[in-house]
Amino acid sequence: MMTVNVSILDSVGKDLSSLSEGNRLADMLLRTITEGLYGQMSLRIFDEDGTKRSDGTLIGAYNPRYFKQRAKPPIKRTNTNVSLMATDQMHASFGWSALSDGSYGIGFDNKLAADKSKWNEDRFGEIFSLSESEKESIQPIISEFMTNHFGK
Repeated sequence: MMTVNVSILDSVGKDLSSLSEGNRLADMLLRTITEGLYGQMSLRIFDEDGTKRSDGTLIGAYNPRYFKQRAKPPIKRTNTNVSLMATDQMHASFGWSALSDGSYGIGFDNKLAADKSKWNEDRFGEIFSLSESEKESIQPIISEFMTNHFGK
């Protein structure tokens, strides 16, 4: 499972732990960030129109011979872009969770899917890391959280 490291102190400029509800708020913020990143990553990685790498480019196209098989029922693919959406077990096991050290992680809940993700990255390049736009979405999430909880 990939952990999402966000320094709350640097990003927010306030030590949340010094507040009476600080630890609970810090956990809520990390959870909110992780949920948002998970949603964005899921859309990028498991897009039926084609999986995108972390750099935003499509991972590839099926070769014409293989695509003929993918275009038949029950799959009935209509475009040639490679999509990890077709790997149902991998898609179903992708998620986020709280980790034992108090952080949150985004990744796979079983070894088979994690191994498939490594195999796909060996074939297609970096897929399961945060994209630049996903990283850039963290600050607005923090700002909204701070406004909602502190009116700032």
